[in-house]
Amino acid sequence: MLSRNCDRGEITFDQIKDMFRLMTEHNGLGLAAPQAGINARVFVTAWGQVFYDPQFRLRTHLCWSEEGCLSIPGVTIKVPRWRHVLLESGEWFHDLKAFVIQHEYDHLNGQLISHRYAWSAGCLAESSR
Repeated sequence: MLSRNCDRGEITFDQIKDMFRLMTEHNGLGLAAPQAGINARVFVTAWGQVFYDPQFRLRTHLCWSEEGCLSIPGVTIKVPRWRHVLLESGEWFHDLKAFVIQHEYDHLNGQLISHRYAWSAGCLAESSR
C-alpha cells in the first residue's frame, strides 16, 4: 500500500481516530492513511488537523528538510521541501507544518522520503556534470 497512489476511498471516523492514536503512540508529526493500511487520500497531523485529498495551489522557497518517517524507523534523510505552501482550501502553511504536509502528501502518492532523497541525489548528480 505504501508504494502506490491512494484512491479517494472512504474513511470512517473510527479509522481517523485510530490514525491519530497511532501517530501519537509513535511520536509522529503526521500519519497518512496508507501508513495505517487504509486506501484513502487522507492524513492527520500532530496539530489536530485532518486533510482530505489536499491540493497545492502554490509552493515557494525550496530548501532542505531533515526528516524521519514512521514507515522507516530510526532513519533521517535530508530531502528538498518547499518552505511555504498554499493549499486549494486557501490555507497557508509555513516551515515545519509545510514540511509535514508535503511529507504526508507524498505518502498519498506512494512516495517515501527515500524516494525524495534518490530523486534529489539524481538531480544534484546531473547538475554537476
